[in-house]
Amino acid sequence: MRLGLREYVGAILAIRALPAEQQAKIYENFWGTIEKPYVYGGILAGVNTKIIPSVWVWGRRGLQFFRTDEYSVYSYFSMCNEKNLQALTQNGTVSVDRSIETDLSLWKEEAKLGQFVTIMIASPENGGMVGNLREAKGHDWWGFIPGDIRKQCGK
Repeated sequence: MRLGLREYVGAILAIRALPAEQQAKIYENFWGTIEKPYVYGGILAGVNTKIIPSVWVWGRRGLQFFRTDEYSVYSYFSMCNEKNLQALTQNGTVSVDRSIETDLSLWKEEAKLGQFVTIMIASPENGGMVGNLREAKGHDWWGFIPGDIRKQCGK
């Protein structure tokens, strides 16, 4: 069973390989910060659309479960398409494709286990059932860490 753990460990090792002065900021971009307790980042470990609709993420508190509800929104950002990869090779302009869904099963088709995700949790300030997933943002590249986007895209 694939739960994104290999990618999570790979992300941690990639961050630790960077100079110490860069690591704290990159961990903030990857995991989120204590100052923003309603934002949680990490690696997608699972999506359940059946019994209890939910998203599972490897992050700063280990494997974390986020229950979804009728107010949850799901975005997917794609940088790893051929047009962008060719533009990067030729120093051209790239654009990030974005899709927005309100149906978890549609988002599950785009967001893959092992990819970087950012979760916003419902709070008294942003409405809905406090503690439930308000927004999930999936990415097909690791925007939190500097590096060759072609390598991150597996090309």
